[in-house]
Amino acid sequence: MSIIFKTEAEVNGFDIDFRHNIHIYRLLHLIHEAAGQHAKVLKRGWDDLHQDGLFWALSKVHMVVHQYPKWNDKILIETWPKAHETLVFLRDYEVFSESGELLASASSEWMIVDYRINRIMRMDQMSMHIDFPDQKHALTTRVPKLKRVEFPENPLFHPVLISDLDMNDHVNNVNYARWMIDQFEYTFYKKHTLKEIVVNYSYQLKAEEQYTFATEQTDDLAFNATIYNQEKKEICKISTQWVEDSKI
Repeated sequence: MSIIFKTEAEVNGFDIDFRHNIHIYRLLHLIHEAAGQHAKVLKRGWDDLHQDGLFWALSKVHMVVHQYPKWNDKILIETWPKAHETLVFLRDYEVFSESGELLASASSEWMIVDYRINRIMRMDQMSMHIDFPDQKHALTTRVPKLKRVEFPENPLFHPVLISDLDMNDHVNNVNYARWMIDQFEYTFYKKHTLKEIVVNYSYQLKAEEQYTFATEQTDDLAFNATIYNQEKKEICKISTQWVEDSKI
């Protein structure tokens, strides 16, 4: 039985950059919205879990862009859950053009958290039954586990803003990707396009907290970062792989 969920979206003016390409963090937002819609159809959405004191928490995500959707493009997003583990639920995504061309592929790992005690729930601790047949794989490997970049010697802290927060009163997961992109100089961004991004989430930032970046360059066009709060607690790890603008 196929349980692939399909939904359509349009690339709006507020989604795009100077090339008229959709921002990758907006594309991440769209695939996560599709996941939320599918979870609701499966009776495992936000409302279904919230009444039991639970919510979905994104643990890892890996997206590879083959070709960026552009302004006014209509896209088709397909998403499907895969076999779960003790703590982790796997979900993949593919994004297609109107003509059926594959534009982006992504994999993600989710956990269920009890917000009343702030604890990740094991499958054997929950009364609900969640089991899905194995589906196809959008990417050939699991989301990579990233290496931490050590806390910077001279950290520059930034405040969490109200616009960064989501319905759970934490920083929305796509904003970490946006913050990462904003670390690059404009001259670099004008000449390069982000091909691939991986995010490993460790902890959630909240209102009135502050964060700082520790960054390193691992190759000519590959960069890693770790985001810390003001108490030097790791919030998330991010890796980005870029290409020259003419190559995507």
